[in-house]
Amino acid sequence: MPIVYAMIAEMGSVTVQCSTVNTDFSNVVNLLLSRVQDQPNMRKSYAHEGHSFNYLVSQNHVMFLCVTNVEFPTRVAFAFLQKIMNDYRPGYTTPGVLQKDMDFFSNDPRSDRITNIRTEIDNVREIMVENIGAVLERGEKLEDILQQTDLMTAHSGQFNTRARKLKTAMWWKNVKLWIVIGVVAFVLLLVLIWAICGITFQRCR
Repeated sequence: MPIVYAMIAEMGSVTVQCSTVNTDFSNVVNLLLSRVQDQPNMRKSYAHEGHSFNYLVSQNHVMFLCVTNVEFPTRVAFAFLQKIMNDYRPGYTTPGVLQKDMDFFSNDPRSDRITNIRTEIDNVREIMVENIGAVLERGEKLEDILQQTDLMTAHSGQFNTRARKLKTAMWWKNVKLWIVIGVVAFVLLLVLIWAICGITFQRCR
């Protein structure tokens, strides 16, 4: 299983953990706990002895960590951490809950959205090739082939659009933030000018 260990810690102490191997990760975990509990909204990854230690810290200073094989995709590891952070309820999140999510993100292809989209696009391309081959065998007109190809290309475009939306989602969040900052700065500047020059700018003429 690629995700071999997961844990949740509050106030520097581990509250829930689950492991599928006999390896002792306590030394590395305790070292990370001593360094990151006072740094909310942080996410990082470290490689150590063939394993990847991935963690994120919530706004409430709760640390969520998982250990994977170094070959395991980092994006899937953080998708797992985001899931258990969103679902976390003190006293209700048990090792069994962690085990279930570990199984899903380690073994179920649906856990990796990017891979899913790529697979759908590849499937569409294969269908296009099969349809064209079948049409040629029946001796149908080239115009019919082109019409079917255009239809399948349209479906492929939809999948590509989904991929682009995933890629640009975080970028738009940053753009909106800067727009808000710019508007606030402009309003503050305008208020400052009015305070100095007056609304009609009479004192600055």
